[in-house]
Amino acid sequence: MKFKFAFAGGLACLAVNANAETLVVAAPFTEFPILSSQMLDGAKSALEGSWVVKPIDAGCTEQASENVADLIIAQKPDAVIGLPCIETLNPVLAALGPLGVPIITIASRAIAPSTLAKKNQWQLYRTGPRENEETTAIAKLIAAAWRDLPFAILDDGTIFARNTAEAIRNETELLGKKPVLVDTFQPQLENQQKLIDQLVTSGATHVFIAGDRANIAQIATESKNLNLTFAGPETLKASEPDFALPAGILMMARDIGLQADVAEKITASRQTAFAIAEGYSADAYVAVQVAIALLKDPAKREYDTALGPIVMSEDGFLEPITFSFFRYDGTAFEKISP
Repeated sequence: MKFKFAFAGGLACLAVNANAETLVVAAPFTEFPILSSQMLDGAKSALEGSWVVKPIDAGCTEQASENVADLIIAQKPDAVIGLPCIETLNPVLAALGPLGVPIITIASRAIAPSTLAKKNQWQLYRTGPRENEETTAIAKLIAAAWRDLPFAILDDGTIFARNTAEAIRNETELLGKKPVLVDTFQPQLENQQKLIDQLVTSGATHVFIAGDRANIAQIATESKNLNLTFAGPETLKASEPDFALPAGILMMARDIGLQADVAEKITASRQTAFAIAEGYSADAYVAVQVAIALLKDPAKREYDTALGPIVMSEDGFLEPITFSFFRYDGTAFEKISP
């Protein structure tokens, strides 16, 4: 096997030059094909030399996670990127961590895997924020931008969405701004008229929805004549919608400001129309740059990347991370502030 153990950066460097390296892109290709295609496109765009790319369908359910680690190990990977879902990240980390294989997870927020990796000195790194960083950042954006506006906070009832909504509510209230409506809606209904009526009754003009892209798109589409402004988290990048996402939707997400030439490179090599540079292609590009640097020097924590200079903290999270408002123009999300 070509596993790179973290005992000698020099040996790892020699191995890189000696034979082709294998990168596994483990993503939920069946469940979330757009998200997964973005990761694959970004990874391929960033590779240097004679790397071999091995896509692995790593789902987001406990059933899907049962054999993922074995499938990845069978590819004899030198590095693994992707794994946005905790259900598959955990077993893969447990299997590959002791082997010294660098894992760079994209989109996953949960802190527990990083705590375990730090304790065992496994190579786990994250391109996304910690779970509490995202909600705090969103709350600050809402409190600043919607300070004088009546706004509502909705969630789709999943654990992640409810925790996100509650944390944002708490943070905005601490910052002196109280929502006019906080509620949980039932996703995937034929229509959301009852929820929309609640929004009208509340007097809200701006609505933050902790939910997936499809449900946000549905609610916004059915409210198109009511002059409501809708916003969501980074999940707006991730899911293939049942409803087309209307122009004007706001997203509060990390500001992944790639250098212009890199963004053009990713866009030129994309395999799907949606896999443009501001999606998870950017994360994958940077993840590959980190993986290449780690194979040359496993102790390295500072990297020159397409984002500019970045640092990986002791618990493996990328720093610094900033959040901004983006607006969907009908094709892509464009940054509007700050």
